[in-house]
This record gives sequence, structure tokens and C-alpha cells, in this order.
Amino acid sequence: GLDPGDQGCQMYDATSFVFRKRRFDPTSPLILWQIASVGVPIYKEERLWGPNGLLVLQKILEEHYPAGHEMILYEASSIPTCPSRAERIPLHDLARSDVTGSSTLYVPPLEAVEYDWEAIKRLVPSDT
Repeated sequence: GLDPGDQGCQMYDATSFVFRKRRFDPTSPLILWQIASVGVPIYKEERLWGPNGLLVLQKILEEHYPAGHEMILYEASSIPTCPSRAERIPLHDLARSDVTGSSTLYVPPLEAVEYDWEAIKRLVPSDT
């Protein structure tokens, strides 16, 4: 149900988001891919999941969003007859969440950005 044309959309690999000092807009939707493997440099089955990367990600997000900000853990279905997963969680529960290698995190905007009515007036004729 996300329309990136409505409010824009920011998407990052979760490890890249954590490792780089990203400047992002908390008033625009944020999508983070591969959240289960934050900070895992090499695939090793025993190290792929774990709360450490999620905890670091949680702390970074808490610098920009309130701890109770509701987010969505999403997993697309890999089988057409099975439903996808969309679980609502507060930010403060991220590190304790049940994630898999297919988990994506959707962080809704904090607030709606107000329209620039002056720019709109310049672009849209008043007689329409």
C-alpha cells in the first residue's frame, strides 16, 4: 500500500545505512533491506542473525524517531499461495523482533510535510 509518488521514499541496505552517516528525512518513508544481517561481513550461517546489528540499527533510528514509533517488519511471500508477513512493531522492540533473511523494515514518516502553496500557485493556473 506504499505509494512512493505521494511522499517520496528512501531505501537503503541496512548495513550501508548503519555503516555510513546517512542524511535522511524522517518525514519521508524509509525502507531498510536485509535487516537481519546488519554488520555481517561474510555469510556464515551461525552469524547471519542476531540482535547485535539490530540493536545498533535501533539506536541509530532512536536518534531520529521516538522509541514508540510504529514500524512494519515485512516479508514478501515466496510462494503465491502463502500470505506475506506485515507485523507492526514499536521501534523500541526492533532488536528483540523475530526477523529472517527476508525481513525488510518499513519506517513510516514522523509527520506529514506541509505543502508549499506558493510553489503550487506558481505551477497551477488559478482558473483551473
